[in-house]
Amino acid sequence: MKKHTNAKERLMALLGLVGLALSATAQAAIQFAPMVNYPTGSAGGPGPAAEAMVQVDLDNDGDADIVMADWWGTGIRAMLNNGGGGFGPAIVTNLLTSTGSVGAGDFDGDGKADIAVATGMQLIILRGNGDGTFTELSRRTLMVSGQVQAYVFDTNNDGRLDIVAPTPGGVKTFLGQGNGDFVDGPTSPVYTIISSTARGNFNNDGIVDIAIIDDVAQRAIIMRGNGDGSFTEMATAFLGFIAEDIAAGDLNGDGIDDLASADSFSFSMSVVLSSGVGNYQPTKRYFGIGGPVGIRMADFDGDGDPDIVVSAVVTSKLAVYTNNGSGTLSGPQNLSVTNQPQTPVVADYNRDGKPDIAVAGAGGQLSVLRNTSP
Repeated sequence: MKKHTNAKERLMALLGLVGLALSATAQAAIQFAPMVNYPTGSAGGPGPAAEAMVQVDLDNDGDADIVMADWWGTGIRAMLNNGGGGFGPAIVTNLLTSTGSVGAGDFDGDGKADIAVATGMQLIILRGNGDGTFTELSRRTLMVSGQVQAYVFDTNNDGRLDIVAPTPGGVKTFLGQGNGDFVDGPTSPVYTIISSTARGNFNNDGIVDIAIIDDVAQRAIIMRGNGDGSFTEMATAFLGFIAEDIAAGDLNGDGIDDLASADSFSFSMSVVLSSGVGNYQPTKRYFGIGGPVGIRMADFDGDGDPDIVVSAVVTSKLAVYTNNGSGTLSGPQNLSVTNQPQTPVVADYNRDGKPDIAVAGAGGQLSVLRNTSP
């Protein structure tokens, strides 16, 4: 009888441990507070480009501010963070043209954030004044290929920010001179319609690489950085129908970045996991997303691996997927946001150490979702 009681006690203890484990798992789930909206003053929102909105500290107060394009307007809109994750009215810089994409960084070394703007016809460089306003520095012709994008990062490890943009002839690089000026760099030939570009680490050589969406062949092209602003194809992977945006991050913890894309016309997300330098596993598809157009990765639950957020314009939701650490995703959680949400932008807007999400849409609102995960 005693032996039976001991077995029962051991079983009850085991069940208790399982309960504690399940409770801990539940506590670690990704959670967001309901959206808080702030008016952008834009009738149509930032627009359909993959990089239509970015976060950057415009006024050097340590808070993440917002800069967005205005596809149906005549310039760009900056919104300053009040320090608690709330945003004031939009500060408009009138450029006398609609704008499709924005990129941010300190182009001239003065400690203030500057902006690169792509319109579909031009690349416009703006010097930041440190208060959310800007002064135009230059314009040059930049014809669109697929979608508009001005992607800002250092392509050649010289400590100066460059601009990478899709063009009809391939991926064009403008090399930053460190004084706010840019000169024509190499064009890496890719003869297709390019809808989005993501930077990443795909071969561990210390030089930034890129992945682009080839919307003719419905695939991603992974390109290694050559260290001079040019890129060379190293691998490809299939995506869903008419992918509009792509993001890179190490989803499976092998030290090489993986890919995820928002496949707009197939209502799906594609995930491509690396299996070593230049090698990729078969594409995995996640279906049921209502018109995905923008995608970002961030560690929302604090477990050390990136999760994924996708904006869905048809359902006016953000779909948040939880990564289990090996690149397998669960979810999504469908979070209500402004009408027809476009580029989701992740930052710690309220300085609590957790990544929050902001997204603007066609309803003239910026929705901010505060991360309340344990």
